[in-house]
Amino acid sequence: MGEELPPSELTAEQYRALLGHTSDVITVTETDGTVRYRSPSSERVTGWRPEELRGEDFLEYVHPEDRDRVGGRFDALAGEGVEALEFRFRTSDGGWVWLSMTGRVADTAGALGGGMITSRGIRGGGQGAGRPGGTRDRVPVPNKGGGAGD
Repeated sequence: MGEELPPSELTAEQYRALLGHTSDVITVTETDGTVRYRSPSSERVTGWRPEELRGEDFLEYVHPEDRDRVGGRFDALAGEGVEALEFRFRTSDGGWVWLSMTGRVADTAGALGGGMITSRGIRGGGQGAGRPGGTRDRVPVPNKGGGAGD
């Protein structure tokens, strides 16, 4: 029992390594949904490099049929948080990937200064209402022109 344990605090380098190796996408948003940070796994899950979504409205990348439901739950981030909300998110190639998201406003006056969302890709779109059965991870979009909701 004479061995000294390492400090419990992680260094900035250790935090970067941790975020770089997690399979979940970590997103930090302003209270209005503007993306401030996305972890490196964003590119693997959605095709978007983290810096490509910085400054963007998170909801603009949510499928139009899911947007009102997801937007309504964003308001809950400040309260009890969001548990296992499933929705479609636009991929960089114009398709859609089903994500399962949890989130909470960490501390608007603290280090993060906004909401923290953890999401992961889910195969087949889960079992939620209105979800097409047996969908693939990416669903083609008929019209790729224009905005994120096409």
